[in-house]
Amino acid sequence: GICCAGVTSTYYVQMGRSTSPTGPFLDKNGVNLLSGGGSNFLVTQNANIGPGQVGLFVENGLNYLSYHYYDGTKNGAPTLGITSLSWDANGWPVADAGWLPTGTYTIAGKGSGKVWAAASCTTTAGQALVQRTAAPGQTCQQWQLLPQGSGMYKIKNVLSGLNADIANCDEAAGTALGLYADSPLNCQTFRLDKAVDGTFVLAAYYGNRVVEVPSASTADGAALKLWDYNGCNCQYWTISAVGTATATRSALDAELQLFPNPAKGGNFSVQLPTGTKATVTVIDLSGRLVYRRELPTGGTNDVPAGLSAGAYVVRVATADAVATRKLVVL
Repeated sequence: GICCAGVTSTYYVQMGRSTSPTGPFLDKNGVNLLSGGGSNFLVTQNANIGPGQVGLFVENGLNYLSYHYYDGTKNGAPTLGITSLSWDANGWPVADAGWLPTGTYTIAGKGSGKVWAAASCTTTAGQALVQRTAAPGQTCQQWQLLPQGSGMYKIKNVLSGLNADIANCDEAAGTALGLYADSPLNCQTFRLDKAVDGTFVLAAYYGNRVVEVPSASTADGAALKLWDYNGCNCQYWTISAVGTATATRSALDAELQLFPNPAKGGNFSVQLPTGTKATVTVIDLSGRLVYRRELPTGGTNDVPAGLSAGAYVVRVATADAVATRKLVVL
């Protein structure tokens, strides 16, 4: 295929396997890759055009597959894709951007602990999407996740049958979310990006803005809106199948903050719970340890890591807890 040509790229990734590091590597039909064989692994799908440059990162028992593609929704902008890697019944790897299957879920804020809810708890179209204290069994706080392919989902309220929607399809920062009848427009489609701690970031179909609780509010009734991604816990969500209990977060995970994020110049700061000592390690997306430092006290600690531009996983460990965060360096 043709590489590096934006939306006209025809690049793709094929695979084979062998019982020996030296080969021969055979595809699913038993054909040697050196003799024209190769089974497709990553190909153009919807707006994800010309995928290539595969990498693997393993964390907390999860396989994260990274790859490069050209985003057809952004005039072919080069984009980093991250998805899950699993194995089929015959032992072949499968890349699946759909982190969660179709089902009914609750969506709880990592920062507030409160859940997505229809503001008036009715079937009225146009009502706001807000956070409220969880009321188990209340269907206006339950959501059907409907996969649309390429990691995209529609999110339907169980009580009303209405979809989460970006008001007026305006994806500017500060735009509120509401509930409206099903529409083919992409303002009812969201991308789920999974963090290493198992929470999710929900991004608008276009652009990089994500769903958040403004000002990290913990108030009942706070409206959900779009904002630029900044790593705040108010932009991370725990998505749990209805009837599934979720583990209580540690104080470290609840209070840990990295800032600025994205970071410029390769340095950042870590906010720890009061009285906490910790070890911070930084790992790049190839799984390589690139920085380690002891943090002697709680509160704000400067981390002069001097990191190059890229994406990293920051792991903070105390005597009784471990928490991770994604860090982007510009």
